[in-house]
Amino acid sequence: MKIEKIHQEKLKELKQFFVFYGHCHVPKNEPFLDLYEWTERLRQSRNRLSEALVEELDGLGFYWGMFGTNELLWQFRYSQLKIYKQKNGHTKVTDSENLELGRWVKAQRAEEKRMRPERKRLLDELNFLWSADLKKQVEDKWKSKYSALKEFQKEHGHTAVPKKRGQSGDLGEWVVVQRAFEHKMSATRKELLDAIGFLWNKDLPAFRNKQWDEWYDKFVEFKEKEGHVNPRAHVESETELGTWVQRQRKAKKLGKLDERKLKKLEAIGFEWSSDIKQKEFRKWLSNYEELRKYKVTYGHCQIPQQRDKNLKNNNEKMLAKLGEWVNRQLYRSKRLSQQQIDLLNAIDFEWKRDKEIKKAEDWEYQYNQLVDYFKENGHSKVPAHYAPNRTLGSWVYRQRKNEAKLTAGQKAKLDKLNFVWRGNLKEKKAQKFEEKFRQLQLFYEKNGHFDVFQNPKEHSKLGIWLNHLRRGNLKLTQAQKKQLAAIGFNWEETPTTRRRVKWMSQYHNLVRFKEKYGHTNVTRSSGNHSLHSWVQTQRSTRHTMPSWRIKLLDEIGFVWSRKQMEDSLWQEKYEELLAFKEQFDHTRVSERWADGRLGRWVGRMRHKKDQLDSDKLEKLNLINFDWRI
Repeated sequence: MKIEKIHQEKLKELKQFFVFYGHCHVPKNEPFLDLYEWTERLRQSRNRLSEALVEELDGLGFYWGMFGTNELLWQFRYSQLKIYKQKNGHTKVTDSENLELGRWVKAQRAEEKRMRPERKRLLDELNFLWSADLKKQVEDKWKSKYSALKEFQKEHGHTAVPKKRGQSGDLGEWVVVQRAFEHKMSATRKELLDAIGFLWNKDLPAFRNKQWDEWYDKFVEFKEKEGHVNPRAHVESETELGTWVQRQRKAKKLGKLDERKLKKLEAIGFEWSSDIKQKEFRKWLSNYEELRKYKVTYGHCQIPQQRDKNLKNNNEKMLAKLGEWVNRQLYRSKRLSQQQIDLLNAIDFEWKRDKEIKKAEDWEYQYNQLVDYFKENGHSKVPAHYAPNRTLGSWVYRQRKNEAKLTAGQKAKLDKLNFVWRGNLKEKKAQKFEEKFRQLQLFYEKNGHFDVFQNPKEHSKLGIWLNHLRRGNLKLTQAQKKQLAAIGFNWEETPTTRRRVKWMSQYHNLVRFKEKYGHTNVTRSSGNHSLHSWVQTQRSTRHTMPSWRIKLLDEIGFVWSRKQMEDSLWQEKYEELLAFKEQFDHTRVSERWADGRLGRWVGRMRHKKDQLDSDKLEKLNLINFDWRI
């Protein structure tokens, strides 16, 4: 069933309104008065409308009930909250997510006792969190953390939970908050915490001293057993004690170790600064000994680097680590001591790696990357800007360019992957040229010119190819140039073509703006001054504009009338003021409220009172607008 002709034009206007505002609640004011009256007639005669029209309206979320301005705003915010709930699974809207919706949600909680039953029912259908629900959630969360703290206390014997770095919301952070709010906390919560021996800020110094003494006793036992005072943090059995020792060194360096602790540690010969250079040299000697053994076995020191990081064999892993160490000696030779250099020279260490070996290794590595690409995509035509592996596209290009320099074995390997050589590439380019040339020839025979931008959607790809052709981005043979000359092709880019390209570029910018903001009213404050000027130009030159441009702009709901745009922006601010009035019961909006835009608009209305039309004055007076400056 078709939509009646009398409704088709208004339905189009309503769709444009929906795209611009995101809803179908048309206000009763200029310039939407005709559209508003039409929607009211629809509501009154719903049973007599065609099924096709009703279906179109339902698809836009058309509201079939009757309501006033305040109810309209409430229904609009409710629909926003419904969408938010579907997306996020809850109704706890924060101001940082959506300032207006967040404030509206808070206002509903404040109005709970005075709210009409039908509104409360609608909110309850969304499992709306009222003030009591939020309070219960906070209490449940506190009890959950308290239970976790009880478990920690049973396991460790205290409540000094360490705060994990970079992890907000963990138990350690919660414990810190409880200490900070000790004097503001309810008596019930404080009693519960005291019952498990909670450590408040005043209790922590004594607890820390006791804890330090316990670790000190463990340290003394370690010294008596091992005969030294350097437990290692990287050894599993000594990890915790080694970390404690490092903290003592750091505390002394920062001046945070008190005199009592300092004397106790020095009394047992505590080493405040470990000989890092000596440790590094011992580790270096260990790697050197492995390299010496490798040299005895294989007769050289050229250990190939392993590209594969997922090695399973332990010997391969050890060899890979040794290869990395050898590579570091090559690149850090200036940092080595004379003793280290002499030791490496003693085993004929090769300071300059064989370039041919390295080149072959690098080729094999890139080839293996190409094999993986081939398995995944079914071909070896890697794009020049292949995002997952940017170097692979460049490498493939170099293989084509340097085909003559490749070995027979390398060419055979590439052929297994159906590698496209330069000769094949030329053939494909020739085929593509013939395809585009036939398209261009047909276009010319049909239209008598080469200006494909008169129908940009249908011939967009051909237009791009022509631009590349005129700008010399495509290398043509003499035969191909003769083909183009035979049909009278004009190589120069005409001013008309350049204007069309520039216009289409701005048009696409406007399309992206519309997709992002839901309308085409580009203002100076949007930050895109170039697009703003272009939009203004389109409005002022509509009477001289080609029909295809008007059609494209109409398709995206372009607002041609500057007055219509200004009125729609005015109405948007007026609705914000209505919401403010409903929440705070006055219209004296401060410029410091929210982002300041509504406050500045209210100020302009007061100063421009004599310049406002009667309709706007009446609207402001209806809500008892405060005209005092």
